[in-house]
Amino acid sequence: LTQTNHVYDIFESLNNRGKRLTLVDVIKFRSIVILERHKNQANRLWISIHRYCLELEELKVFDSEVDFFKVLLNTYASNKNGITRTDQFIQEFEKHCLNEDELLAFLEEASSVARFFLDIERPFDSGNSILSSFTSNRKQKPRALLQLLRFAIKCSDNFRYVVAYASRAIEEELRIEFLFNAIRALIHLESFQNLSSNKIRPFCIGLIQYMREENSDIEDFLKENALNKIDLNLHLYNALCHTNSNKSNFILCFIQFVDDYSILSTGSPDQYKIVNSEHIWPIKWKEHWTSQVYSSQEVNTWLDDNKDFLNQTFGSDCATILSSQIKGRGNAIELRDYSDDSKKRDSQDNSLIQFLGNKWAITAPDNASLGNKSFRDKKRKLNEKAAIWISIPSNNGKFGLSQTVHFNYDVVLRRSCELLAFLVDNFNISYSDIQSNQRRPRV
Repeated sequence: LTQTNHVYDIFESLNNRGKRLTLVDVIKFRSIVILERHKNQANRLWISIHRYCLELEELKVFDSEVDFFKVLLNTYASNKNGITRTDQFIQEFEKHCLNEDELLAFLEEASSVARFFLDIERPFDSGNSILSSFTSNRKQKPRALLQLLRFAIKCSDNFRYVVAYASRAIEEELRIEFLFNAIRALIHLESFQNLSSNKIRPFCIGLIQYMREENSDIEDFLKENALNKIDLNLHLYNALCHTNSNKSNFILCFIQFVDDYSILSTGSPDQYKIVNSEHIWPIKWKEHWTSQVYSSQEVNTWLDDNKDFLNQTFGSDCATILSSQIKGRGNAIELRDYSDDSKKRDSQDNSLIQFLGNKWAITAPDNASLGNKSFRDKKRKLNEKAAIWISIPSNNGKFGLSQTVHFNYDVVLRRSCELLAFLVDNFNISYSDIQSNQRRPRV
């Protein structure tokens, strides 16, 4: 039974469902054959794996149990681009599960990794195993990091490889800092370089292999792969403006974590269960926002008139690059009317509505209740629910809007630049250097 074909031949003869064997089918069959003397222990492990994977599927972290095992087995694989075919997964599994001890260890690891993902999704649970090693007065920061990890996984499926590897192969005392540094890399790839998924996947797999083979620090890998501030400055517009809500939420959550992580570690599970990207200036703006319409010439004039602000915020060279990138969008930066035709919404991709400064990450019910209302009505509605709504960044923080009276293109541009500059300036910050501001009032 050590050959893939033998496993297939025997199990196919037992399989009368008329369906193609899945990866999980083969692993289960292998368990039945090899772990006959340990069937109670094997059953216990499979029950936990099934339960965790079902919950993770409901949370949309994995598509299925098969999807989970594919991610897990890629953390073992030596192929620089990862593995994708069923026969490759089976070969990788068999390579590491030749006897009882190895197979039991693999199933224990699978259960532990699945639980790790589930704990990320439930940072407020009292039984969270990731937080159990921290004393009660030291749980706040790692709990906030779990929130950030949730946003990272939603932003990129490929990041699951890194999380799975960290869970099973990085020592517990180093794991948190490793994951934070990996998050920095993901921001570089997803937000600044705006790479496609098929280009980010080799990076994530490559990071795993580098850590496994070189037994080195992640910082060395990041430096070798040119993840530095100079590169960020060349791709500022990508992080400033895009339509992917998961990317926006991820960036905003990172900014909040670095600025004051305590905001992310308080609240309730229900408040964070579903977080949407709120366009303060709505995509369907015509009903309540017509008085705020702007032209591309007004944006260009703003960039010229605020050159000192941009130079002070970014530095002269970086400010020149960003100003040129924004002006280069021409008339595409102007608003389009999609009150009736949502199919053309994609041509609004470069308008100020999609700029970072026009976005909040808030709970889904609050997002739905705000709709396309005016800025004044949105503020009034949120102030009425001040005790129960969550906003990222915090509304009373340095990037909040509690003191903003009018919201127009000037505010969007200024807030976007301030958020982007903070992101660039803090890209290389270490996990240990991040501090909370407990005295800051919270909405």
